[in-house]
Amino acid sequence: MWGNARSSILILNKSTTAMSQDNNQEIDLTSLENIELKPIWANNKEKRTKHLESKKTKKQRRFNSDSKNDRKERKWDRKYYKYKLVVSADQNVLKKIKAKVRETGITYSLTEIVNVICNDPNRLHFKVKGIDDITATEFIFERQYKRYYSNKKDAIDDFLKKGLQDDKITKNLVKEEKPKGKFDYVLECPMTKKLLPPFNLHDNEKIIKQHLYINGITKPYSEYIKVLKKTQEQEKIKEWSQKPIKHYEFMIEKDKESKSRNLDTIAYKLESKYFNRFFRSESVMKFKYGNINNLPSDVRAFTKEAITDKKSWYKGLFMEVLISMKKSKFSVYKINDVLFVSPHKLNKIANNNLSKVASEIINVIHNNKNISRKDLVKNQELAKFDIKDIVLEIRWLIHQGFISIYSDSRIKIT
Repeated sequence: MWGNARSSILILNKSTTAMSQDNNQEIDLTSLENIELKPIWANNKEKRTKHLESKKTKKQRRFNSDSKNDRKERKWDRKYYKYKLVVSADQNVLKKIKAKVRETGITYSLTEIVNVICNDPNRLHFKVKGIDDITATEFIFERQYKRYYSNKKDAIDDFLKKGLQDDKITKNLVKEEKPKGKFDYVLECPMTKKLLPPFNLHDNEKIIKQHLYINGITKPYSEYIKVLKKTQEQEKIKEWSQKPIKHYEFMIEKDKESKSRNLDTIAYKLESKYFNRFFRSESVMKFKYGNINNLPSDVRAFTKEAITDKKSWYKGLFMEVLISMKKSKFSVYKINDVLFVSPHKLNKIANNNLSKVASEIINVIHNNKNISRKDLVKNQELAKFDIKDIVLEIRWLIHQGFISIYSDSRIKIT
């Protein structure tokens, strides 16, 4: 009975035997495409660390930096922040790791898998929420530009500036008029170098705000007017007074009901009538590391600091990956307080169900603790068998869960 089943397995695996025809060729199953898992028990720690560091990008080295000096520099007190950070694995990354572990058949420690994920912040997913679970903090998410804001005012203000650049907010010229009267000075914008009316001109605030938003200047109005430069040069005063002041009419997405010549009115309508079209309120900010600049400045500062405090979120990430592996039907077991993850269901050996080659392989593994796959294939006690049969039997024993191969090529009986 077992002979027939084993023959079928050998036929199915014929295409995979070519790689093992060379008796001196080391079989490497540890490579994961762009995701490298390393054993935690490697002997030469200094050499291994240097090797790993050389493969890391500058961003990864900075992210993982944990020297005493770095810890002193990044000291921060949570009480100054009103937020908390939740870190989880990016599901696409986790899915890819699972597929690669199944493909190679290798058993990894759970720590190795978690470290592969958290060593690169782009493999993580982040959530930020208010530290008070009773009174939820409200964040504003802007649908068009995919940005978060701490309050409605900032969200609408930024939307006005961006909307005027890409026609979400349209403007139509309704009239032009030259300023009347004599003026002692005019204002000059330090960003655009354009001349603006003095503060004592009628509709000064309206005209300056119009200039602010149309030109996409990021400063709020209260700060912007402080940086405007007063100039009493007669040539500039004359230049400004001879140019007509332009008055525009604004609309939200060409909706005539939103029409107004005052941007403050447009802002009010965005909040009162059109808010749900462009925004939504959320109690949790969800984002990838690459989108961290889409957060409000205070949340961005908090997040960057909190990510460096690995101890505060590593345990939660570890438990998440553990549960995910169990749900995906991986075998999770413990050896000397270290959790391991195997893609195969573990089975106890029943000698009467094994072929002669498989039985000899088991004996060699039993007599040579922590033997590597390469050494097992070349072991003298197995020299009487064809190398193709040895390789196929090893693969079959791994697949059936009788033995496990670890990330440093060690093979052990399960």
